[in-house]
Amino acid sequence: MQVTNTQQGPRGLNTEAGPVLVEPGQTVDVKLSAAERTSAQKSGWFEFGGQAEADDEGDEGGKPEIASLTDDQLRTFLGERGVKADGRWSRERLLSEAEKVQA
Repeated sequence: MQVTNTQQGPRGLNTEAGPVLVEPGQTVDVKLSAAERTSAQKSGWFEFGGQAEADDEGDEGGKPEIASLTDDQLRTFLGERGVKADGRWSRERLLSEAEKVQA
């Protein structure tokens, strides 16, 4: 699972492989127990993305789960694909544009 530290300072996660320090803005691929995920979600320190490994339901070839991206991540996603996202765009517009370029 992808986990991003949204805070100003480093934060720690207790993963199945052991403790991991996540720097501000850093995204890491980790496996978390259900209890640790619940704890990390309640902290409000992290944003959670997709699975670290492809699951049996099918992998879309590395395409990110658009709806789970933050507005800043959507702007980055669009910028990497040549779309200049206006700072005034609503979340709905960002999602719409991201779906167009992902298709």
